[in-house]
Amino acid sequence: RPSRPSRVPFRFIVSFDGTFTITTNTAADAAQLLLVADFLKKLKAGIQSIICPANSNLIWECEIKTLKVNGSDPQRNRLLRSRRSVELTQVVIEFEIIIQAICADSACTDAERVGNILYTSANGDLKAALQDGTFVSGLKADLSMSSSVDDILDTAGLTWNFDELEIPLLKLSKLWYPDWNSGEIRCSNDGKAPNFMTIDGGWWHGSSKEDCCTKYFVWAY
Repeated sequence: RPSRPSRVPFRFIVSFDGTFTITTNTAADAAQLLLVADFLKKLKAGIQSIICPANSNLIWECEIKTLKVNGSDPQRNRLLRSRRSVELTQVVIEFEIIIQAICADSACTDAERVGNILYTSANGDLKAALQDGTFVSGLKADLSMSSSVDDILDTAGLTWNFDELEIPLLKLSKLWYPDWNSGEIRCSNDGKAPNFMTIDGGWWHGSSKEDCCTKYFVWAY
């Protein structure tokens, strides 16, 4: 987890999906990787340590969710996953990366800049670790696997692709929120919603003024 400042900072959500592909020499090699205990867990931890470094001053929280493994639910047991992949020479893992990023003020006016920095850095750092071999060496050390599995990883091709960056806050700036700070009974869409509303990804917001007012001020609307 990244080191934290003494006070709770203003935050917003940055998210993007990614696909991590391991291309092996044979289908048997791919199936063997899926049978290794904690392989996916350690792989995800290795990716997270690069995308969300502990010394980052732009990250408050970071979570990586495994969505699919070779098109299947990651909760399927390892034996079922390996059987399904018996004809495949690839292990394809789909992830979702969700970052609570730190912004400069309550309106997070620097959200787009910070989001782009995190996205570009994550993409570049992970690809660099794949190219120079540090990712594979770290994964092997973390798993303490057999020499045969080490050989599979040494000869496999590892690639990573990111989908587009998502910053929900930028979409929320045009939506309506209960403007309690105004001292009036009203909803606003000025992009100045309190941080606790924006960090929840839009729960507080309405798509129209009427939608917002009937939700929060029904007794006066």
